[in-house]
Amino acid sequence: MQMYEYWYVQLPVKGNVRLRGESTEDHVTRELNELAARGWEVVGTNRGSPIGPVDFVLRMPKA
Repeated sequence: MQMYEYWYVQLPVKGNVRLRGESTEDHVTRELNELAARGWEVVGTNRGSPIGPVDFVLRMPKA
């Protein structure tokens, strides 16, 4: 049986620099792609406000 590590995160991360001309959605996508490259997989998402951050529940198989 596979075991997982879970992580709740809001993206974009406060204080993380947005690139010039980058929308909030593009910023979230960039950060999410960085997490996916490190092995994190999205298992849930919620966006409470159309102008605020997006909540994600991520998981990664335990080694």
